[in-house]
Amino acid sequence: MEFNETALNPFFLLLKKKFKAKYELTLANRWIICIPSDESLKNLSITEDLIDEHILKPLPELPDHYVSTDAQESRIYKFDGGVIHLMIKNEDSIILSPVPHKVQIVSTEKGSDNEECTVVFVNRLLHEKYTNTTVSHDASQLKLNNSITSYKEALDFLYEVSNICSYQLPHLKDDIDCIDLEKYDSASELGDVIQSWIKRHWVNIMNLFKLDIQSDGRFQKLLSLSLELFIMHHLHDGIYSLLSNTLEQDDFYIKDKITKLINAGVTPDQLGVSEAFAISMPSAIVELATLDARQAPFEKLFCLKSTLDLITAEVKGALADIESQIESNDLAEDNKSVKMISTDDLTSLLVYVIVKSRPSRLITDLHYIENFLWATSPLDGLDYTIVSYKNALHSLHGINPDDLPPRSSKVRNELPMSQVLNVVSTYQDQDLLDSTPLDRQVRELATMIEKCTRTSDN
Repeated sequence: MEFNETALNPFFLLLKKKFKAKYELTLANRWIICIPSDESLKNLSITEDLIDEHILKPLPELPDHYVSTDAQESRIYKFDGGVIHLMIKNEDSIILSPVPHKVQIVSTEKGSDNEECTVVFVNRLLHEKYTNTTVSHDASQLKLNNSITSYKEALDFLYEVSNICSYQLPHLKDDIDCIDLEKYDSASELGDVIQSWIKRHWVNIMNLFKLDIQSDGRFQKLLSLSLELFIMHHLHDGIYSLLSNTLEQDDFYIKDKITKLINAGVTPDQLGVSEAFAISMPSAIVELATLDARQAPFEKLFCLKSTLDLITAEVKGALADIESQIESNDLAEDNKSVKMISTDDLTSLLVYVIVKSRPSRLITDLHYIENFLWATSPLDGLDYTIVSYKNALHSLHGINPDDLPPRSSKVRNELPMSQVLNVVSTYQDQDLLDSTPLDRQVRELATMIEKCTRTSDN
């Protein structure tokens, strides 16, 4: 078999001599031999792996598509006129690789009728992994110490990565669009497909960086979380709709009970919180009120956990402030202040925050998080957060809005003017120390009212 351009080509010579069996198999099956340019083969060892990836056999079911002849048939290529495109499998379809890699066809030759074989001369190697071009990528600009808690932050990080290694985000989106949610019978089955998508792109991007970046745990975590936030943001509407339709009755039951409790003017102590800790939780309520606007499971988990943290911080802050007052007044031994809060009180406070923030689909949200969240570690508090909200919902189930216990005289959602004046008078006339978080909150209210009164007088 004679080819004008192959006589001195090192790739072709090695194929015929060192890899003779592969060459004969190629001739027998009439496969295509892709021969890279001499320039692209400089300083490169021609291995069996490289040979296998440059001998292609056709995909019968897809015209103009070919696969490499390594044992795994790991690469798919499409011949498109004078260009060869790298493709990837996605579910039941084959799409362009998100790593743009196309090879120009320089010329094509065929052998004699007795030894029918096509040789395609190309301007570069078929796959970037042999070129070592990725080692020049400068990853120093990546902010690896940042945290990612939202889709916007994930998108910013992926754009940073894309700018460094040319990984195309539009191809990521196209890859997501190929996922048919209606095909899967369970959340578990769909979850496996989404995890496979994340892992595939995670590996593809990782391979574009130096080993020191690949082995950096911060980069690994940020990349996996960003990819998860990216895909779940785009799949949210479809998945969430399926879940919410299934759990519609459960969500309606909770929502209806919350409405009745709001109409009854419920206070924390009526929901089981000890009077000493029956304080309002404005920061936690505002945080949880944003839950419905979050889309990805991680964003929702972060909202739920932040709400818990704000409740705990408010209570701890109040107790620390009270303790500081006691120590500064040398009354530590005689004081009977509350020094810690029970788990039951924390659960009841969470119930109160849930009621006041009125999430529309909390049951769906918990299922959504449990089934479609993977990029977490024990430090993210997933298990504790889910258990805390399930306990709160269990408590909420047991509350009858029509049979609430009497509220404490010290606890009010709204304070009539006559009682406002009484509060101010009490704290102005007496040198009282706060002994509970509720006392502290009432004192702060009195102080604020007093300041407002002085301002108006002036």
